[in-house]
Amino acid sequence: MEPAIFGALLERALDPDERHKLSAHYNPRAYVERLVLPTIVEPLREEWAAVQAAAFTLAAQGKDKEAQEEVHRLQRRLCEVKILDPACGRS
Repeated sequence: MEPAIFGALLERALDPDERHKLSAHYNPRAYVERLVLPTIVEPLREEWAAVQAAAFTLAAQGKDKEAQEEVHRLQRRLCEVKILDPACGRS
């Protein structure tokens, strides 16, 4: 089920004054993607493409262990990525 359906249901289920007090507002996917894609997703995809290229080059040179380490280094970095939502559900 599309998340937008749940967001719309949540907003409609709450009394408008209560919703405002809780700051319970659903942001449509298009609004979120306009911010998240260029600032988070695209840079990570570019980084992944660079890591893939480096790993393929190393593997072609017979340096399989180094190729795996390239990928694992990015994996470890991704596990440490933190995303701050400045709204944090508050207006």
